[in-house]
Amino acid sequence: MEAKIKKIILGVVLRRWLFWSVVVLFLAAVFLALYWQVLPQPAIHLLDDIKLPRKGEEMLVFAPHCDDETIATAGLIQRALHEGARVDVAMVTDCNKHHNENKRYDELKSALSTLGVASKNIVFLSYPDGEMGKQSPRAVRQKFSDLIDRLRPGLLIAPHDHDTHIDHRVTGKLVLDIAKERNIPIYQYLVHYPYFPAPKKFVPGDYLLPPLKMITFDKKWLKLDLSAPEEDIKDKAILQYKTQLKNRFISGILLGSVRQNELFAQPL
Repeated sequence: MEAKIKKIILGVVLRRWLFWSVVVLFLAAVFLALYWQVLPQPAIHLLDDIKLPRKGEEMLVFAPHCDDETIATAGLIQRALHEGARVDVAMVTDCNKHHNENKRYDELKSALSTLGVASKNIVFLSYPDGEMGKQSPRAVRQKFSDLIDRLRPGLLIAPHDHDTHIDHRVTGKLVLDIAKERNIPIYQYLVHYPYFPAPKKFVPGDYLLPPLKMITFDKKWLKLDLSAPEEDIKDKAILQYKTQLKNRFISGILLGSVRQNELFAQPL
């Protein structure tokens, strides 16, 4: 009799343990899912506006691949030029991962021309696409520093150093280090990250917002609201990347970047 009671009690305890284990796992899964999601649309009103470069000031945009400059900064480039700033784009890699370097470069020039940037304002650094993690950080940093010394930018634009793509992370970290060392203002942009942009499709009426996981104490997220004409021109520039639009994954990022704003992180 005593053994039977113990068995019943053990069964009840086990069922309760299993129940609460499932509850905890479910809540953990929900938390993790939300943790990777971007902020809701109304949160756009919580973001401050970026400070634009002044007339005559140099803005230097570092782009790891042909299309990053348009995905992340097409609106900013247009606005900077309108304000009378000078804009140069440093193309970090050779964009030749799929052996179509020339075509990718032609698309880059066409996209930037659409935005108002001439080919003479593109600097090709020609590192192997996808292999920035294999390069000597000291050598790459020196090459970046030499370019910055030559152009003397008053504002640097670079990838976020926590972007999930290695070329973006390496480029972003090195440019950030130089900016901090020389006290040059810098804005960082995000391209590759889970569930970003959300959704990964063409919804030009939506806002671009950061993932919850990227809200940290060392960076402040800012926005640049785009006018309808600026958004239309960005769309036209995006459409120049015909090779990329054939890739289902990349096309979602490209088309998903056409929103009512652009998004930048300012290191604090």
